[in-house]
This record gives sequence, C-alpha cells and structure tokens, in this order.
Amino acid sequence: MTDESSDGQILNHIFQNLFPSELKSAEIPENELNREINLIIRCIEGGIGNLRNEKSFEIIAKKQIRLLKEPSLHCLQLCIAQLSTVIRQCAQALNGYESMKEETEKILLSTLQEREILCKTNIILFIDAELAYINSNHEDFIGFESVQVIDYPAPYS
Repeated sequence: MTDESSDGQILNHIFQNLFPSELKSAEIPENELNREINLIIRCIEGGIGNLRNEKSFEIIAKKQIRLLKEPSLHCLQLCIAQLSTVIRQCAQALNGYESMKEETEKILLSTLQEREILCKTNIILFIDAELAYINSNHEDFIGFESVQVIDYPAPYS
C-alpha cells in the first residue's frame, strides 16, 4: 500500500489480500496431508472400516481448523492497529482543544480496545466450537471410503 492510500483501502487490503494470503500459507501441502491421513489411519487402534476413517478425518480436520486461529488473530491485530491510527488522525482535527482532543482519543481508543478483546474472544470461541464438533455425516463431507492407504517409508528409519 502507498502512503496516500485511504484508511478504508488499507482495511480492504488487509481483508482482501493479506488475510487470504496468510490462510494460504498456513495450508498443509496436499502430499503431506495425504501422508498424514495414511499415517493416522494406520495408528488408530481398534478402529475398523468407517469408524477408523471418521476418526482419521476428525484428527486431520481439527488440525486444519487450528491453522485458522493465528491468521485470524493477526488480521484482527492489523485492523485494530489501522483503526487506532484513524482515531489518532481524526483527533488531530481537535488540536485547538487539547483537553477535548485527549478525552475523545482516550474514549475512542478504550472502546476500540474493549471491542478488540471481544473480537479476539469470539474468534477463539468460534474456532474452539468448530473443533468441538466435526459432523462427518454431513452431506458436504467427502468421506474416506475412496482413500487408498499408500505404504510410505516410516519416518526416522
């Protein structure tokens, strides 16, 4: 972004470019994901058939969901930093009225901080709720019936 970008453009850039880019960089490469699926299927004790496949799906899905937390919290942090800058810039309009400027800035920044805590809590609660329940019976679930177990060499051998 340039120095002349508007604050709205900067916030848009955070949501439209930086956040998706961070999500993409947090993805597990497909070959590594397939390897993990195969390893988990082998490691699950006592599971047979679909029960074993559902458990392996749940482990992998939860790992993927956990990867959303850091980029989401970082996006929030970037937005809060930008909004703090906006508040400080707007407060400059009150330069001739120092006590009013200080009080306005103080109130707005404390409100922003309260909302940051609320947003952070909600992001964490949302991700925790998603981790708590994986519905492998949902129609969008692709299932692992077609997964082929490939014999990869054991790590550290």
